[in-house]
Amino acid sequence: MLKLPLFATVAVGSIAATVAGTLRHQNAGMRRPWWALTAAETAFLGGVILRLTVPGADAIPAGPAAFIPDLLVVPGYVSLAYGLIDMLRRRRAAEDDPARTDALLIGIGVALAAWAFLIAPGLGSATQRTLPEVTAVFFPIVDVLLLVIVTQLLIADGVRKPALWMLGAAAGSIFVGDLLYALQAEGQAPGSPLLKLFDALFLASFVATGAAALHPTMSSLTEPQPVVLRSLGVVRTAGIAAVLVAPTMMATLSPPRTVWNGMVRLALSVLLTIVIVIRIVRANNLRARAEAAARHRATHDPLTDLPNRELLSESISRWCDLAASEGQEISLLFIDLDRFKMVNDNWGHKVGDELLCAVAARLSATVRSEDLVCRIGGDEFVIMLATSSPSALAESLAQRLLADFTEPFVLSVGSVIITPSIGVARSDGATEALELIRDADTAMYKAKSSGRNAYAFFDRALHEQVRTRVDLEQALRGALDRGELSVHYQPIVDLATDELSGFEALMRWQHPQFGTVSPLEFIPIAEDTGLIVESGAWLLEEAAAQLVRWRA
Repeated sequence: MLKLPLFATVAVGSIAATVAGTLRHQNAGMRRPWWALTAAETAFLGGVILRLTVPGADAIPAGPAAFIPDLLVVPGYVSLAYGLIDMLRRRRAAEDDPARTDALLIGIGVALAAWAFLIAPGLGSATQRTLPEVTAVFFPIVDVLLLVIVTQLLIADGVRKPALWMLGAAAGSIFVGDLLYALQAEGQAPGSPLLKLFDALFLASFVATGAAALHPTMSSLTEPQPVVLRSLGVVRTAGIAAVLVAPTMMATLSPPRTVWNGMVRLALSVLLTIVIVIRIVRANNLRARAEAAARHRATHDPLTDLPNRELLSESISRWCDLAASEGQEISLLFIDLDRFKMVNDNWGHKVGDELLCAVAARLSATVRSEDLVCRIGGDEFVIMLATSSPSALAESLAQRLLADFTEPFVLSVGSVIITPSIGVARSDGATEALELIRDADTAMYKAKSSGRNAYAFFDRALHEQVRTRVDLEQALRGALDRGELSVHYQPIVDLATDELSGFEALMRWQHPQFGTVSPLEFIPIAEDTGLIVESGAWLLEEAAAQLVRWRA
């Protein structure tokens, strides 16, 4: 047994370290759990002093004097439990953290073992024991409760810092020390060298608590933690597996000899089964919610929370199947905001996002509840609706949207007006989803080419125009490298003097398949795709070189 002066010196130093660490590293409003731990340490130290100084307090078998240290030890356990519970409440990462049920599983398993090997044997021979000895048998129950709390702290989904491991080591030392004390009280291991570790383990818990308080990470034990998802791990899996086989092991190694003993074991086993079922159900529900959340993220726009292109395609396929069987018509309105880039360039992307959210809200408020509003690109929205065929609802909705957009959007920078270009495509259910989206997109470009702030319907001739445009765009991308571009010079004549005053350099394109392509066709394509920058620089160099040759 450790000498009292040494024990008291180390314990007082650890208590002082806990106080100093709390004052140094913890904010004033978050110190309550640590003060509870300090009170527990002080009570435990007082209990040890009384046990070592009061005559008969540590006698075996225990006499009436054994109650005296318990007057401090029991409140110490209450204070320790309160501090750990308060700490767990403050730092819990998520309300649905499975650490609760896992810790409860482990606690019930330990409680079952404690009942079978410590509590029940003590109660079974209570007529030959003193009251302090019988009372000491119930201390493992308190340790089981502490074990459940500390296990939650250690295996919860929060961030694990050194201070947490030190605090866990302190609680573990108390648990093992109490176990040895219970064995001593039971007389199941008299004279064992392990019993000499009792005071050493309690002293280790003092040191570990003081070290945890002095470590800078101690503040994280009372702060809300971000969720850190982890795999179950070998130790945690082994602990749960051990709990599952505990009832069978108890029945085999130490079968109950009395009815009431068997009833308590049965109650704990039933409780263990209930918690296991809860664990399975919660794990399944968590997985289902995670899958639903992942599905929502995959099918919805993160900014506006509207359905995205993927969900739109799925919905078109589903609606088209119904339309074909019920004689309905599917209409798609492809909406692109005119000159949206100017909003981002002028006020920044934050204001641009504000505008997109405001547009999403206005579109959603305009359509019927059964219609679908989607955001499929930067400033591109799609409205899908199903009506009886034939129907003028799509055209009516397009007209109403143009009218609604005349009202300014109130943003953080003030009122902003933006206009839409709307393309409309229809299907009786025989069109594939991608084709219907493409057709509506094509009609939208027709609306833009007509001057913007308008709507246009798709037709087959329009599709041919778009396909021709795409072919020209692809061919134009390599025209400069293939030497298909040339410069023609248009004379500029002063009509008053009939003198030549200069030349206008004009770009011309001769393609081996398309022949001579009109500038009215390829110049707008070059401007839209940005190819005009490279080809314009080439044109300037060619014209300057020609001027040098003419002057020479």
